[in-house]
Amino acid sequence: MVQHPQINECDISHERMRNKTHMTISIDTEKVFDKIQHPFMKNTLNKMGIEGKYLNIIKAIYDKPTANIILNRENLKAIPLRTGTRQACPLSPLLF
Repeated sequence: MVQHPQINECDISHERMRNKTHMTISIDTEKVFDKIQHPFMKNTLNKMGIEGKYLNIIKAIYDKPTANIILNRENLKAIPLRTGTRQACPLSPLLF
């Protein structure tokens, strides 16, 4: 098992069949949408060749996001968010 901040479990096995190498990868993505780090996500998209307008849109969405909490009708100080994708955003599964 490999522990990684973005993937909870990764089980990789190799087997030989008909003189070809095969690899089976099983990934447990439990709460991965909550744990993905924004700098990691931006760097990965950049390395994948996502650039220009599309990368700028994603950067704008995830640039200094905050959570605003209202408690007893009072706005508390905004909390900076450094991890996670936006809930209910159709872009979130594509980013992962």
